Amino acid sequence: MKNPKQKKHTPLLAALATLIVLLAAVVLLWLAEVRPQVTKGRSEIITDFLRAELIHDGETAEQVFTYDKDLLTIGLEFYLPGEQPSGALEVVLYDADTGAELSRSVGTMDYIVPDQYTTLGLDPAVTGREGRRYRLTVTPHYTTDAILAVGHSDGVALWKEQMSVSGRAVDGTMAMQITYQRIGGYLTRFFLLVAGLAAVI
Repeated sequence: MKNPKQKKHTPLLAALATLIVLLAAVVLLWLAEVRPQVTKGRSEIITDFLRAELIHDGETAEQVFTYDKDLLTIGLEFYLPGEQPSGALEVVLYDADTGAELSRSVGTMDYIVPDQYTTLGLDPAVTGREGRRYRLTVTPHYTTDAILAVGHSDGVALWKEQMSVSGRAVDGTMAMQITYQRIGGYLTRFFLLVAGLAAVI
């Protein structure tokens, strides 16, 4: 004769086992599909790369630009005229009107891949404001004889300002790509919401 208590607990155990399997599937799916997207974001190219200007040790390339949205990362395009340079690349973002330093990033030049945007995170990220003007400076500190060149447009881009290197005017606007929004957080929240609804159903 079957125990009535055992009969009562069987559906509960089955439901619990189903929930555990579902949660395991959710975790595996998140790791495989959602997590790789967490660091991705929405970005836009401010100026295209058509030419390049050499930056020697200690020289500073500067660009003033106007941007309304948040600035999370700045991508710059570089050209390598010779061997891969080594050393630190210092990128600083200022308020062009007040001169206040807003953010900076220091990266290594050993990992720069030529002819594509090298993304540099800003610490801290900068909150956008309509019509805000920025001044971006790029200063390499080489540890070898190899140097790099920063990409810019062929001639000053329409409605943009002129780039300079250590005070010397360059006929172009620095090539930049700005990330203004992270999409990973939205993906994670949406995924968890759907997974939670599925578990309830």
